[in-house]
Amino acid sequence: MTIKLTRQEQKVIEKLLVKRPKRCKANKTLLKLVGQGFGELCANHTITYSQKDFADLATIIDKQNIADDQTAPNPLNATSNRLEVATYRADEKWSQAKVFAQQILIVGMDCPIPLSKPSSNDTPPNPAQQAVDQYERYDIPATPIGVLPSVLPEFLDISRFNKLIIIENGQLMTHWWQWRGSLPAKWQSSLLIYRGHGDNLSWLLSILPKLPTACEVLLSFDLDLSGLRMTSLYAKLCSGNVSTLLPELIFASQPIIPLYNQSHKITEQIDGAPASSLLDPLQPVYKTLVDHNIALMQEHLLQDVTVEWIEIVL
Repeated sequence: MTIKLTRQEQKVIEKLLVKRPKRCKANKTLLKLVGQGFGELCANHTITYSQKDFADLATIIDKQNIADDQTAPNPLNATSNRLEVATYRADEKWSQAKVFAQQILIVGMDCPIPLSKPSSNDTPPNPAQQAVDQYERYDIPATPIGVLPSVLPEFLDISRFNKLIIIENGQLMTHWWQWRGSLPAKWQSSLLIYRGHGDNLSWLLSILPKLPTACEVLLSFDLDLSGLRMTSLYAKLCSGNVSTLLPELIFASQPIIPLYNQSHKITEQIDGAPASSLLDPLQPVYKTLVDHNIALMQEHLLQDVTVEWIEIVL
C-alpha cells in the first residue's frame, strides 16, 4: 500500500514505531490511520496495535525514505540543507527550515570578509576543498557595489573582525552602497552584518561575547524606544568596544523634528521598552524621544544629508 503522508503524519508514525505501544489515546492523525487499516479503535477513545500493524506502518515509512533517517547525523526537521535531507527522504523539502535561514548576510565595505579556512578528510578528496587548500588566507575581497554576500556562520572567522556595524533593516543591507557615504569616515571601511531573524539572529547574539576585545562595534538601529532597547541588549552582550550613532538634533533643547518622524511609534512602544532596561548613556535619549514623540527610522536617517552624527560610547 502506498499512502501520501504529511510531515506531521510521518512523524506520528515514526514515534509509534520507536515506542511500539500496545494502546494509546486517539488523536486526529491516529484516527485517520485507523480508517486506513492501521490499529483498532476501542472503548475510551483508545487505539490498540498489533505486531502486524507495526510491520505495515514500517513498510509505509520505508517507502517514504531513501535511508533510515532515525540514525541521521542531524535532525532533518531543523536542517536547511536539502542536499542532506535528500540523502534520507524521498521528499527533499521535508525540512521546515527556510533554505537561507542559516545564512549570514555580511558586506565588506572597503575591507575583506575574513573566513575560517575549512578542512576536510573526505575520501576521495572534494575538488572544492582542493581549491581552498591553495590559499594561505581564505577571505572574500571587499564587496563590490550591487553585491550582497551570504555566508554560513561556521565559515566566518570572527577572531579577525576589526570593525563591525550591525543594522536591523534588510532594505539598507541590500542597498548598502547608497548610504555608506552618510556614515562618519571612520565607519565607512567596516564589516556590515544584518541582525536577521531566527537562526541567524541567534548566531549573531551568540558571537557578540566572543568578538575580539579590540573589535569596534557600531550598533545602528531605528531611533525609537524599541531601537534603544535593542541597542542596550546588544551592547551588554558585546565584548568589543561598542558605540552607536545618534543625530545631533536630539541633543538640542528644542529639537527640530524632521517630516519623516513617526510619532505614533512612541505610544505603541512605551510599554514594551521601559527606561529601566536601558544603559545609562541612553537614558537621556529615551527621555527626549518620549517628551517630543520622536521616532526616526534608519532608512530616513541614513539618507538625510542634513543629519550630523554624534557617536555615543556605550
